[in-house]
Amino acid sequence: MEIKKQSQIQTVQKKSQSERVCSSCGNLNDLDALFCGECGNGFETAEKPCPVCGELNSGIYCEFCGANTEGYTCKQCNTIQYTDFCGECGEPLTEMAMNFIQVSAAPASMTEISEQEAFAIINDLMASLTPRMLKEQENKRQRIILLREREYFDEREKRIKEYYSAGTRKVRVINHEEMEAIKKSVERLRGYVVKEKERIDEEIRIQEEIERIEKERREREKYNNRISGVWISTSDWVEIMKVNNNGNMLTGNSHWKVYDRECVYSLSGSWNGSTFQIQSTHIRQVHGLSGHFRFFGTVNKSGNIINGYFIDESNSKQQQIFMKQ
Repeated sequence: MEIKKQSQIQTVQKKSQSERVCSSCGNLNDLDALFCGECGNGFETAEKPCPVCGELNSGIYCEFCGANTEGYTCKQCNTIQYTDFCGECGEPLTEMAMNFIQVSAAPASMTEISEQEAFAIINDLMASLTPRMLKEQENKRQRIILLREREYFDEREKRIKEYYSAGTRKVRVINHEEMEAIKKSVERLRGYVVKEKERIDEEIRIQEEIERIEKERREREKYNNRISGVWISTSDWVEIMKVNNNGNMLTGNSHWKVYDRECVYSLSGSWNGSTFQIQSTHIRQVHGLSGHFRFFGTVNKSGNIINGYFIDESNSKQQQIFMKQ
């Protein structure tokens, strides 16, 4: 009986190698079949995760980030890449990327303006943000602060361990009166924490209600243009970009800030319905140093995600994603 069972298993295995097994119902089909003859499941249209962002897609190009899920082979460093530029050496991999590299950008002119004029542009950009976008910007700022605090405390713990290992630790005995004072301080702090938690919960409730109302309003609206609007970068720095579309021409402003560098740019570019090119025409420095840049990319079908490449005047390239809400 055992020998007969093993023989049946081997027969099924051999048959599955010469036929296509449906992942939905398990039915065996011809190797060249496009659809399952039992349940109709399509073999060539099964969704697979994008190798860049993980989004499930059934086509060649990811609908979220625009990556080519089949990949390109870089001729320069012989690595598999999924975007228009090689992430290892910066080599352009597609004809569109090569054409963009050949476009000569107009030189930027440096303009000195007062602090009041710079902040007037920043305030105009901030006034265009929805509560949800303001929250996203604040979350990004908090993440940067958290990373700095984490670096500080890691260094602090390292110094404490070095101090203890040196054998120079001194222990001071706390008397009864000091311990009682510490306990009272802890109880007071607990009371403050409870009150602060109640206040924060109320603010969150109000904020969620505002976001719900804003979401309902956004759902009633339709985008008249996929590129126009206010965009927020999801990269490591904080950037707000406001773009206005007039036919095929793009204009706008950008507020760029990272650590000790902050600038306001005037923008100019073109849009053909699927791809766009933007370059900085004037640079208004608030503090720190920055240079002229170009931005090249595409907009997804929903008109809420820009995927492109930031190219500064030293021709360094990196992928950058903007989101519009």
